[in-house]
Amino acid sequence: MHGCASVETQGPDTRTDTGLDSAFDTAWDTGLDTGLDTALDTGIDTLADSGLDTGLDTALDTGLDTLTDSGLDTGLDTLADTAVEPDAPFVCGDGAVAGTEECDDGDLDPLDGCAADCTFETCGDGLTGDILVITDGFETGSATGSFSWTSDGPYTFVLSTTQAHQGTTSLGPSNIGVTSSTAAITLTAHTDGEICFWFAGQSESGFDDFRFRVDGGLVMEWNGDHRTWTEFCHTVGAGTHVFVWEYYKDSSTSTGWDAFYVDDITLFRTFTEQCDDGGTTGGDGCSARCTVEECGNGILDVGEECDDANLLDGDGCRFDCTTPTCGDGVVGWSFTIHGVETGDMTPMPRS
Repeated sequence: MHGCASVETQGPDTRTDTGLDSAFDTAWDTGLDTGLDTALDTGIDTLADSGLDTGLDTALDTGLDTLTDSGLDTGLDTLADTAVEPDAPFVCGDGAVAGTEECDDGDLDPLDGCAADCTFETCGDGLTGDILVITDGFETGSATGSFSWTSDGPYTFVLSTTQAHQGTTSLGPSNIGVTSSTAAITLTAHTDGEICFWFAGQSESGFDDFRFRVDGGLVMEWNGDHRTWTEFCHTVGAGTHVFVWEYYKDSSTSTGWDAFYVDDITLFRTFTEQCDDGGTTGGDGCSARCTVEECGNGILDVGEECDDANLLDGDGCRFDCTTPTCGDGVVGWSFTIHGVETGDMTPMPRS
């Protein structure tokens, strides 16, 4: 049968359109994916690299700046804090005591108490003149030393080589180990305003006391462990004062050294030497105090039994500074009979 029939066909245009769409879609998807991937990867890499570089640069710059500023500031601060200022210069003879100077009287002249090197002139330096300080270190082997000492009671302070601040000798109490006792020694002397001394000791803490008195008043007391030598200075009015050192023991325990020792006692005062033979040993005409040794000067010099500042008999000290005795032919005070003689015409026989 022949007739017209309707037939659907897919021509070239249709294939073209379909292929083009498909290709375009594929290309678009692929390109977009690839582009996005590339862009994303590149962006991330760029961002990462740039951010890292920038971060590192910033951190490095900031760190270096901070380190530099901090280090510089800290260094400068440390330098300023730890810098030691040089000792202020001082000149001997300018009138101001500074540095290692012991004294400075404004000149370099000798014999005025302050030597040309600004140290104190002392008895025993071989120069007879004024001295500004008098120190007793008890190294002469005599308890009189540079001062005249007195003591009352059965116990006193005596020369001791057990302990010493300098040298080998000091003064120590004679009542070591004796309960319910007091040892005391007295110095009556003139000072321009200050006395200093060194002490060391050990005793029952709170009970056995080392005491220092001036003109009857208690200035200071110590007890317990003081075995390290210590200097103590006390200011007084210019003039003559009575200085007393005591070691008091109660009725119970003795501890350690059971003693306090005194050494290098210094009085600040102006004194004009009568002599200075370059030593501090008496018995050679110039005493340890740099006074001329002679009977009648009121100072108990080496070899004298007494010295009452005159050469008269009958007053307890004879003209030759010996102690009067019954039978010496001089009527007067006699220590051998503890009273005043009623007569003394004939010397007693001596054996």
